[in-house]
Amino acid sequence: MKLTVGTIPEVDYGDYSDLMTMPHLYDSIASDFTSSGIPLPDAIDCQVNGNSNQFWSLTMTYPRSGLHQKEIQPNKWIMEDCDPKHVHQWFKIIHITPELDNVVVEAEHISALLANSTVADDIQLNGATAQDLGNQILNQMQEQREFTFYSDVNKVSKVNIQGGQQASNLFIDPDQEGDTVTQSVLGLFGGEFDFDNWNIRHSKRIGRDSGIKVTYGKNIKTTFSQDKKTSEHVYWCGICR
Repeated sequence: MKLTVGTIPEVDYGDYSDLMTMPHLYDSIASDFTSSGIPLPDAIDCQVNGNSNQFWSLTMTYPRSGLHQKEIQPNKWIMEDCDPKHVHQWFKIIHITPELDNVVVEAEHISALLANSTVADDIQLNGATAQDLGNQILNQMQEQREFTFYSDVNKVSKVNIQGGQQASNLFIDPDQEGDTVTQSVLGLFGGEFDFDNWNIRHSKRIGRDSGIKVTYGKNIKTTFSQDKKTSEHVYWCGICR
């Protein structure tokens, strides 16, 4: 096996200048998201989780005695960073679980609103690209949303989608085992999705390959620096050489 030896590019810490120091609460999606909203400095913990080709989710622990506990309600919105690339992301509160001293707040990324829109009519296309299909989904779905879609995947395929499906499924349903290809952007064209608020990006691969192979316990030196900390909300920047 060939081992590529090199140096991972240095972190540009200027990229971290826009990171939020705490989550912020907003009344609705119609709010002015350029304003500061209601800061939540007393949040005990706020974590954003994401998996490949799935929507981000947020879990926040907030004290029942907190300054804004009564204002944190389902269908309100939290702005928080996912990572240094995905800053100021919007999350809709869907569930609040009371605990002894705290409440646990669960919220979905704004991209999950695609699950609330349905494509009623069939979509039939010959020699279509992922961009063609994504455009059709966004144009036909009801209720209409402000999403934009961009794909740089050049593969072409025949599309035969039955109407009455959720827009979210038509984007991210993976291909299944068997002879029948799943009729979705992901099933027909493969690739990976990147969700950035209203912007949906589809690419053969999100991110880049440094060409460096990392093996357990060998050829690696790691240093970590703490970039910011608010309560238990911590961002770490790792540099590997």
